Amino acid sequence: MALGDCWKQLSWFYYQYLLVTALYMLEPWERTVFNSLLISVAGMAVYTGYVFMPQHIMAILHYFEVLVHPPVRLPAPGLEVGIISSHQEAGSCADSRIHTFLTDEGYRRTRSDTFASASSAL
Repeated sequence: MALGDCWKQLSWFYYQYLLVTALYMLEPWERTVFNSLLISVAGMAVYTGYVFMPQHIMAILHYFEVLVHPPVRLPAPGLEVGIISSHQEAGSCADSRIHTFLTDEGYRRTRSDTFASASSAL
């Protein structure tokens, strides 16, 4: 009996959907095309929200200073990524380019001495 009541309720919701959107006037193939387009657009909107909303929420929280630390970003192209242990110093690298090191705390971006001296010369 519960399955019959559930089916009756779903049928009533579908009938209300047809009345509100005026789809009851369309032929069955037109109704199918419209419903397919509606479901695909809704699916793309949900997927886009799932992919991009966390980035936007983090940016908003950072803007309003709810988050103290900036969001973690992936290293830019051209930057070297290395793994350092907790006893190594980030400044011990002999390379003069910017390095991004993965530590226990997450991503940390450090500058070498030559980069700092080049920027202060400007």
